[in-house]
Amino acid sequence: MGNLEEGLFEFKSFQLRMPFAYAETERGVIYVTHGFRKKKNRTPKEEIQRARRILQEYEATLKRGNKNG
Repeated sequence: MGNLEEGLFEFKSFQLRMPFAYAETERGVIYVTHGFRKKKNRTPKEEIQRARRILQEYEATLKRGNKNG
């Protein structure tokens, strides 16, 4: 497990990465945003931005009351 930036982490297995965030309202719940293959030493900024966008979209869906995504 690695820390990408404030509130965003990643599961790692060799070159495979899955960004995730801990749920703020439910203890023990995480949100995995997507998976990708990392080819360089640093996680691409595009993948971090994608993870943030997916989390924001999901949070907006929760606020609207549609928990099925």
